Amino acid sequence: MRMLLVIAACTLISACKSTRFNWYDRLAVKPTEAELVGSYRLLKADPDAAPLLEMGYTAIDCGVDLRQDRTFSAFRLPGCCLHGWDERMYPFTGGLYSMSGKWAIVKTEAVFEIELTIETITEHTGLTIANPERASERQPPSSRKVSLIQGSPIDLGFEVFNGDFWPVRLARVTAAKKYETTK
Repeated sequence: MRMLLVIAACTLISACKSTRFNWYDRLAVKPTEAELVGSYRLLKADPDAAPLLEMGYTAIDCGVDLRQDRTFSAFRLPGCCLHGWDERMYPFTGGLYSMSGKWAIVKTEAVFEIELTIETITEHTGLTIANPERASERQPPSSRKVSLIQGSPIDLGFEVFNGDFWPVRLARVTAAKKYETTK
């Protein structure tokens, strides 16, 4: 009986850890910067936008541009991408944010992510949150780690918590060479 409890506990610990850090679709091999440079988008018509629509976001046309000089710009990201709360499960506060800063490839546990260091940020909807506790938890951070999702090409995933973690996925729309020629 004791042996079964030990096995069950080990399985549970492994499962919990893998849910957060070892998703089957996250990058376990470090990508090159050239593989990541480009533009990533999510539009209202994309299937990946469905959870955002369920949360209450109505204007979904957001993106992130990663540049070769390790700077980034992001536009009209839903608030949940920054504060990390699934607003289907937790009270909806909304907000759309544009920001810029620097990016770097970092390793978290067994996977690689990019870390966005935010230098400037603008909220576009005039968001105010009356509840001080909620306003504090929904405050945009000074940096945000973003999942790198396997594929050809690699996509970005902003982790959102709903009792577990799932990514708001932005698909790559331009690669490095194409990005450079369209500037």
